[in-house]
Amino acid sequence: MKNLLFIDFGASRIKSIEYNVEKDLFYKQKEVPSPFLYKHAIPKDEVSNVLTNVMKKHDSFDAVFICTILGGGYVDDIYYSWKSSKNVKNKTCLISHIFKHDSTYHLHKDHGGLQDRIKQLGILNEKIVYSALGDTDCVKRSFLLKNDECIVNLGTGSQVIRNKSIIKYIPSGRALNCFENFFKNLDVNMFEIFKNLSTDQLIASDMNFNLNIFEQALHYDSTVCGSITNIREDNFTLINFICSLFKNYLDQYIPLIKSNKKIYLTGGISRKYPVIKEYFKVKTNAEVILNSRHIEDTFLGIKEKVLADYEHINHGI
Repeated sequence: MKNLLFIDFGASRIKSIEYNVEKDLFYKQKEVPSPFLYKHAIPKDEVSNVLTNVMKKHDSFDAVFICTILGGGYVDDIYYSWKSSKNVKNKTCLISHIFKHDSTYHLHKDHGGLQDRIKQLGILNEKIVYSALGDTDCVKRSFLLKNDECIVNLGTGSQVIRNKSIIKYIPSGRALNCFENFFKNLDVNMFEIFKNLSTDQLIASDMNFNLNIFEQALHYDSTVCGSITNIREDNFTLINFICSLFKNYLDQYIPLIKSNKKIYLTGGISRKYPVIKEYFKVKTNAEVILNSRHIEDTFLGIKEKVLADYEHINHGI
């Protein structure tokens, strides 16, 4: 077994890539929109069909290794994501549950199970699918963090990851998409403007945004929800609005990371907007490193776990 397929089943995108173990080579990276981009719950059969269709986009792999979003769970074969307001008492794994009735079924430790080593989970579309890992855990696996280092993972959801702790549910892409939907109605591409912002523009901006606009957000307060303040007659302009929004988005992280000497940036948002790296440098005086511009950090983490367990995987242990 040398040609592997890695799949990251995310909240906004489902990313996939092939990996050759002998050559240590990634190739054929693809992505499709995640069903969770438009809805908060999907049935088990739809999850299986989506996964099968992603696998069909690749044609030269021996086995499948997956990581998936955390924080959700199944109720009567319907998976409710972390974006759902439904109270799911028993957290389960989006992918593992597909194989619930197979003799090889298990829940990996990343999702609250007892299994730490990767092993066969089930068979789908005539390919062996191995233990489903957690996406945040895979991001962490892509680094050997020291005590004065952290990871800032910026995606649909967001985390600050340290050796012994993870701060979750910091408003990120999900919150930004709310504003993007508003600007679309005005024929303004907010995300394109983000690409050209400078650190000086962010620092000079002066409106205040509370981005805790959904119930699961880290500092959500139902009496306030999201808010915009410090609006004056001389500062309510499009560019100040967008600069202030992005500045406040980044400022959420400063108290959580300013004590670190080295900060690693991961996630799709980190790769899209160069100003993030420069802004964090200015605000923290730390060394800020963008881990990878081309390969998803989750794929690097899956690779590390697969290689660590590779001998046991090959021997069916």
